[in-house]
Amino acid sequence: MNSMNPNATIAQLYYLFIYADGKVDDKEVEMGKILINMEELNPKLFNDELEKLELKVVDRERLFMDCVGVLRKLENKVQIRYIAWMCLIANSDGFMDSEEWKLVYRFYHTELSLSHSSLLAEQKNIKRQILEKNKGVA
Repeated sequence: MNSMNPNATIAQLYYLFIYADGKVDDKEVEMGKILINMEELNPKLFNDELEKLELKVVDRERLFMDCVGVLRKLENKVQIRYIAWMCLIANSDGFMDSEEWKLVYRFYHTELSLSHSSLLAEQKNIKRQILEKNKGVA
């Protein structure tokens, strides 16, 4: 579906996670902006992909499997980084809904067989990077 375009892949993952619980929280949107900035994504391409998804009826299961297919082609460390970001986005409102947790689990455990400890370590790493970047701005 996205032929290895990182902007599209991350936007599709982001879409799946922000809509997983049926409501988009402002903190999830804010975390998406941080994701774009921290990963040096093209905001226009990311937002164009997100808008395309929001404007059509999306078969979420198919989108999930498309994302899994792309993720499987990426290095393990990139898979971990992307899913760690999605965990942070899902948790950004202070609570990971059961639907968000099911989605995380399907990606990291069922489909990609990623190490839970590696995923947690990468989440801590991303949080540290966010704090460091924000210190430089303040």
